[in-house]
Amino acid sequence: MGHNSRVISGTNMENDNSLGKVERALNRPDGGIFRRKRTHLHEDSIDVPSGWEAPTEENMKKQKRVSGVRLVFLVAVVFFLGALAFSSFLFLGKTNVVSGDKISISVNGPIAVKGGEVATFEIMIANQNAIEIELASLVVQFPAGTRDPAHVERPLTRHRRDVGTVKENQVVRESVKGIFFGETGSEQEIVVEFEYRTKGSNAIFVKSKTFSFLVGEAPVALLVMAPKDINAGQNLKVSIELSSQSTETLSDMLAHVQYPPGFVFERAEPVPVAGSNNVWRLGNLSPGAERTVTVYGVMEGQEEEVKTFHVTAGAGGNTGDTAAKVVVPYSTVSHTVNIKRPFVSMQTVVAGSIDEVVSVEGAQIVNGSIAWKNNLPTRVMDGELLVRIRGSVLDARSVSASQGFYRSSDSTLLWNKSTASELAIMEPGASGSLTFSFASQPLLAFSGTTFRNPELDLEFVFVGTRVADATIAGGRVETVVRRKVKFNTVTQLGARAVHHVGPIANTGPLPPKVGEETTYTIIWSLVNSSNDVTLPTVRATLPSYIRFIGGASPADEKVQFDSRAGEVVWDMESVKAGAGLTVPVREVAFQIGFTPSVSQANLVIPLTGDVVFSGTDDFTKARRVSSRPGLTTELLTDAKSQEGEYRVRQ
Repeated sequence: MGHNSRVISGTNMENDNSLGKVERALNRPDGGIFRRKRTHLHEDSIDVPSGWEAPTEENMKKQKRVSGVRLVFLVAVVFFLGALAFSSFLFLGKTNVVSGDKISISVNGPIAVKGGEVATFEIMIANQNAIEIELASLVVQFPAGTRDPAHVERPLTRHRRDVGTVKENQVVRESVKGIFFGETGSEQEIVVEFEYRTKGSNAIFVKSKTFSFLVGEAPVALLVMAPKDINAGQNLKVSIELSSQSTETLSDMLAHVQYPPGFVFERAEPVPVAGSNNVWRLGNLSPGAERTVTVYGVMEGQEEEVKTFHVTAGAGGNTGDTAAKVVVPYSTVSHTVNIKRPFVSMQTVVAGSIDEVVSVEGAQIVNGSIAWKNNLPTRVMDGELLVRIRGSVLDARSVSASQGFYRSSDSTLLWNKSTASELAIMEPGASGSLTFSFASQPLLAFSGTTFRNPELDLEFVFVGTRVADATIAGGRVETVVRRKVKFNTVTQLGARAVHHVGPIANTGPLPPKVGEETTYTIIWSLVNSSNDVTLPTVRATLPSYIRFIGGASPADEKVQFDSRAGEVVWDMESVKAGAGLTVPVREVAFQIGFTPSVSQANLVIPLTGDVVFSGTDDFTKARRVSSRPGLTTELLTDAKSQEGEYRVRQ
């Protein structure tokens, strides 16, 4: 026990000694062994929340975005691994999936085909898939105009072959032939389509390939012969020569000419197809056969204007249209004509107009003038100017010419050096003018003579001889200008008021009596001379004291009363030429009622306002308007009316 106590006491003494040393070192003024450099404190402001704050929405969105990105990344990795596994399966093992990329189509054929001759195309289709293809078909689409070599008269538009099953790595071969046509140098193409199904599917898949080629020498050669330069108003001849260059007979050949604006067709050899002036049937062309078409006309236009004719030759065929037309063009050529300044120009004025076509009133004097000028750098000798007037409506007795002569035997006005001395020698730049006049016969003649769509054709012709110099050869100079004069129809309007006669029975006293109604029949009529009139109307206003009763006669005539405007209108679709002359007059009757007031006693009272006609001349397109004074109770056109019946009585 004593021993243990010592041990404990000894221990306490050792601890006491150690702690004492430390305490004494700490309490030393200089810090002793624990002396260290002091640092200065700085005041920092730190915002410390006073309580718990919930997470913000923005922080939560950031956390969600991070989670979403991780999810997308994981899905992409899974999809990639799945696709890789599926691709490996397809590549390493057989499947029932057919890829169009493993079906190849090749077409071997000429890059240029001679028109009208047989061309052959070799087609190969290879199935490079690992499985077979079912219910396969080969379809070839041909360009328009292709013909079947076995039956040239038949068009070849489509070739189809049912192939059936095509095994893996099998090649299908097909040879197709056709006779192709088209313009020289034109590009055409055939389209090869391979239709197929896959096992266990009803869907139809299509793989296609297009093969292009050029049409070489045309089966028909075209040659157009016509002047390159011409004066405006001059006659023009266009000759078209066709020759077959094909080794096969070309069936149902047609020629078509597209005329430029300003070309006036006159005639052609041979005659064009019915209802046309620019299409010709040439029949069948055997190899080497030739055809010629000649067109005659007049070229109008302005100075330096360019006119182009387009000529096409080809096969007709059945298009479902009754009109003849080129369905398959074998060859097309163009010919250009330049309108040149005439050597001697003529500016013509007819009825105050320089237009090519002018409309005038019939039986009235029409004045004309010709201003000529020498545009050559040399003299023109012995000039002669003619005006040929063609048309049965001309009144030959009315024709006159200043400084000229009218030759009635051929209806020609003539000026030359004998009648106009300035035409003997026309110096460069010299100019002058001449005048003339004429008229038509009366268009509204009740003698039975009528003119249907009357017109006169005027042909102005200058001829002379130009003097040669160092830059220009001598020779004949000719200038031609054509004009047309159309005559407006003459429409005569008639208006009558009757009581005792006419198609409608009337009632009431005559003379009219204050306070009692008397009815009258109004009759309108139209006489028309030479041209149809379209959409004509006749109208008149009715005074406020007149009552419109109606009852139009004939009943099929359209007579209406506009109560707001107080106007009676007679509408028609047309009035035929010759109405009242060679065919019955156009006429309508309707009824009105008049009840006089005291203020109208002893007076002749108006029944209608002025009667006005209007319509359009279908031939000249001129607006036609005429009028008649309004009708009154003075019934001068009623054969049974008496003078004492006109004024209102009490």
